[in-house]
Amino acid sequence: MMPATVQGRRPLVSFVVLAYQQEDLVRQAIEAAFAQTYSPLEIILSDDGSSDRTFAVIEQMAAACPGPHTVRINRNARNLGLIGHVNAVFELARGEFVLLAAGDDVSLPERTERMVAAFVQSDDVMLVHTPVERIDAAGRVLGLWHPPMLGKPDDMASLAVSLGLHLGASAGYRKAVYERFGPVTEPFAYEDLVLGFRACLLGRAVYLDTPLVRYRVDTGMTRKDKP
Repeated sequence: MMPATVQGRRPLVSFVVLAYQQEDLVRQAIEAAFAQTYSPLEIILSDDGSSDRTFAVIEQMAAACPGPHTVRINRNARNLGLIGHVNAVFELARGEFVLLAAGDDVSLPERTERMVAAFVQSDDVMLVHTPVERIDAAGRVLGLWHPPMLGKPDDMASLAVSLGLHLGASAGYRKAVYERFGPVTEPFAYEDLVLGFRACLLGRAVYLDTPLVRYRVDTGMTRKDKP
């Protein structure tokens, strides 16, 4: 099959913001989603049953979205946890490619455009990932973080036993990575380990050596006092 852009069309992409208990930071993540330069873009703003005002912020911003993108909102009836939430948004996504963004991170405007350009080079590209720029809760830059798999053996046996592959915060996946295997069933797995391994089983991962996400530490999943 020829890449989508060669066939004269631009593929629909789903850009998903996954939020939970992030009323103070989710606005920045949503603004970054709205600022994406790629089109056609489906933006899914999904809340995992937060008890704070996270979903209220999502509703307010979705109603006032200034750009050309399609915006959909979702609120899980109960808290599903990270893996359950990831499964839920993959089921919702209509795009050929799915980019995940945490509710406390900030994606650069060109993130989707750059990743789609890598995907459409070949139909065997299942995962596109990058380094991230680490920031603290106040937005101060702390330096770059590169994916664990960089420079390591990439044969399937090595990937299967690795404790780190790509950085999930930076990732975009061809939706086939989810559709081929179905939901992730281990509730305490790291979604990037599972999805990264699946992607390499189906095809290949492409690494763009440019940070396209500002990754916030000591909030959300990286808090020192994790629940």
